[in-house]
Amino acid sequence: MTEPSATPAPRDPDLVNAEIALKRAAQRTRERARRAGIPLAYWKDGKLRTESPGDGPDEASTRDVDPKE
Repeated sequence: MTEPSATPAPRDPDLVNAEIALKRAAQRTRERARRAGIPLAYWKDGKLRTESPGDGPDEASTRDVDPKE
Protein backbone atom coordinates (compact mmCIF):
# COMPACT_ATOMS: atom_id res chain seq x y z
CA MET A 1 0.00 0.00 0.00
CA THR A 2 1.09 3.53 -0.59
CA GLU A 3 0.79 6.24 1.99
CA PRO A 4 -1.25 9.32 1.16
CA SER A 5 0.94 12.25 0.26
CA ALA A 6 1.17 15.11 2.71
CA THR A 7 0.64 17.72 0.00
CA PRO A 8 -2.54 17.76 -2.05
CA ALA A 9 -2.30 17.56 -5.81
CA PRO A 10 -2.31 20.98 -7.47
CA ARG A 11 -5.66 22.09 -8.84
CA ASP A 12 -6.10 22.24 -12.57
CA PRO A 13 -5.74 25.93 -13.54
CA ASP A 14 -8.56 25.57 -16.07
CA LEU A 15 -10.93 24.44 -13.33
CA VAL A 16 -9.89 27.30 -11.06
CA ASN A 17 -10.51 29.81 -13.86
CA ALA A 18 -13.84 28.18 -14.73
CA GLU A 19 -15.04 28.51 -11.13
CA ILE A 20 -14.12 32.20 -11.09
CA ALA A 21 -15.90 32.76 -14.42
CA LEU A 22 -19.07 30.98 -13.22
CA LYS A 23 -19.23 33.11 -10.07
CA ARG A 24 -18.75 36.27 -12.13
CA ALA A 25 -21.48 35.19 -14.56
CA ALA A 26 -23.89 34.45 -11.70
CA GLN A 27 -23.29 37.90 -10.21
CA ARG A 28 -23.86 39.60 -13.57
CA THR A 29 -27.05 37.60 -14.08
CA ARG A 30 -28.39 38.72 -10.70
CA GLU A 31 -27.56 42.34 -11.51
CA ARG A 32 -29.26 42.18 -14.93
CA ALA A 33 -32.36 40.50 -13.48
CA ARG A 34 -32.58 43.13 -10.71
CA ARG A 35 -32.26 46.01 -13.19
CA ALA A 36 -34.91 44.47 -15.46
CA GLY A 37 -37.23 43.68 -12.54
CA ILE A 38 -37.24 39.96 -13.35
CA PRO A 39 -37.40 37.33 -10.58
CA LEU A 40 -34.53 34.86 -10.52
CA ALA A 41 -34.74 31.15 -9.61
CA TYR A 42 -31.71 29.09 -8.57
CA TRP A 43 -30.69 25.97 -6.67
CA LYS A 44 -28.75 26.43 -3.40
CA ASP A 45 -28.10 24.11 -0.45
CA GLY A 46 -30.38 21.46 -1.92
CA LYS A 47 -33.33 23.86 -2.20
CA LEU A 48 -34.94 25.72 -5.05
CA ARG A 49 -34.92 29.42 -4.25
CA THR A 50 -36.37 32.49 -5.90
CA GLU A 51 -35.08 36.03 -5.64
CA SER A 52 -37.41 38.90 -6.43
CA PRO A 53 -36.00 42.36 -7.05
CA GLY A 54 -36.82 45.05 -4.51
CA ASP A 55 -37.01 48.80 -4.83
CA GLY A 56 -33.31 49.33 -4.12
CA PRO A 57 -30.10 47.56 -5.07
CA ASP A 58 -29.86 45.65 -1.78
CA GLU A 59 -33.57 45.00 -1.23
CA ALA A 60 -34.05 41.72 -3.04
CA SER A 61 -36.24 39.21 -1.23
CA THR A 62 -35.29 35.54 -1.27
CA ARG A 63 -37.52 32.58 -0.46
CA ASP A 64 -37.35 28.81 -0.66
CA VAL A 65 -39.72 27.09 -3.07
CA ASP A 66 -41.16 23.61 -2.76
CA PRO A 67 -40.52 22.04 -6.21
CA LYS A 68 -43.63 19.87 -5.75
CA GLU A 69 -45.93 22.92 -5.80
